[in-house]
Amino acid sequence: MKLSKFENYPITGICPADLEHSFFDISDVDDTTMKEIAEMMELQYCDHFFWNSLKEIAESLNIKKSTITSPKGNRTRL
Repeated sequence: MKLSKFENYPITGICPADLEHSFFDISDVDDTTMKEIAEMMELQYCDHFFWNSLKEIAESLNIKKSTITSPKGNRTRL
């Protein structure tokens, strides 16, 4: 089967037990709060870690780098 270039694959999730594991009291935590935490973590992850992690992991799995043609017609390695 051909790989879909834009299919998303889940990376991780969060649950109240994760808060407990980090020594937080979840007795007043509701679904809205969990969604807010998840959204904020997603933004922070994308802003700070995603691209570096992707590069490091792809390299560790020996995924070869692409050669692309730049807008000026030069072939470049990413």
